[in-house]
Amino acid sequence: MFISHPLIKESKLEAREYQIEIAKKCLENNSLVVLPTGLGKTNIALLVCAEKLNKEDGRILFLAPTKPLIEQHKKTFENLSEIKDLMVVSGSIKPEKRKSLYEKARIVFATPQTIVNDLKSEVLKLDNFILLIVDEAHHSVGNYSYTYIAERYIKEAKKPLILGLTASPGGRIDKIEEIKRNLFIEKVEIKSEFDEKIRKYIKERETIKVDVELPNDYKIAKKLIENLIEERINYLVNIGALPTKNISKKELLNYYNLYASKANSLKKKELYFAISKISELIKLDYCLELLETQGKNQVLEYFEK
Repeated sequence: MFISHPLIKESKLEAREYQIEIAKKCLENNSLVVLPTGLGKTNIALLVCAEKLNKEDGRILFLAPTKPLIEQHKKTFENLSEIKDLMVVSGSIKPEKRKSLYEKARIVFATPQTIVNDLKSEVLKLDNFILLIVDEAHHSVGNYSYTYIAERYIKEAKKPLILGLTASPGGRIDKIEEIKRNLFIEKVEIKSEFDEKIRKYIKERETIKVDVELPNDYKIAKKLIENLIEERINYLVNIGALPTKNISKKELLNYYNLYASKANSLKKKELYFAISKISELIKLDYCLELLETQGKNQVLEYFEK
């Protein structure tokens, strides 16, 4: 059985009960959809987009952290929908060209940093966008671009609606609450592989690990960042702020919180030095993660901040 909708291609999109139920709810409130990988978060987004564009005039902004991801989402929409004027926008396109694409598009697929730049330079306005979709919504913490875009969207859009998508919101309640705050989420829709309506769609998976070698310039950058990390760890071990050079990120955060609580009462400069160096370590570790998973543009953006 397939979805029947004016903006969905005939006999293309399987009618899965849980996807239809979630999509209907997402049309009513700002929602965060938490669904295991492979169970159709993009299909849910497509259902919401199709219904919004069928009922209302306006445009949709679909964000994802990387260019390959936004291109993948656009391809899925092209294969399954009758929606015209789907545009991919990224930093590789000149601003004046991006402005004309924004004016033509019904759905804009874009990386967040490009949108931030265009909002700040007024190349893009969000007043007539009727839906904001945030893929990999677990990135919506701290100063990440998603947060800024969501704030601008809520302020500027005439009829704002936000849909966040993620397979892994994180295990900490405080992080999930931060994601909800930053994306103005009103409802969270969660399904697991053990949910009765989902279980029949779960197929046995074989995991194949593929090691991808970093380009040479990335390797150089990685080595430089690792050297900076090593310098700070050695300093902290030498002053007795850390017990060992082999320390996990979780332990590092624990020491940061410990020294921060002590510094407020003891007012010792040694504690402030330790807090400063641990803070640098945490940021440098995040830089490594960005370099290896998202690319140089995201690292450079983080350095600028």
